[in-house]
Amino acid sequence: MIDDDIEIEQFLSSRLDKYGVEMLFASNITHGFRVACRQTPSVIISDYFLPNGGIPYLLWRLRTTPKPRISRSLC
Repeated sequence: MIDDDIEIEQFLSSRLDKYGVEMLFASNITHGFRVACRQTPSVIISDYFLPNGGIPYLLWRLRTTPKPRISRSLC
């Protein structure tokens, strides 16, 4: 999850924890991109407008990063 509002993160975490969902958090797009490269999440939940760019920028970065995305040098 990428969001700069800690209350939103806590709310969703408490709800999804009941279902055994493991959540990783990032407070901005840059950190979220790095986490996505290293962890390869199944789903990314994000606020639309965030520090260091928004969702369009994150999607562009994920789509244009050469495969495999796990390459540490790219993240």
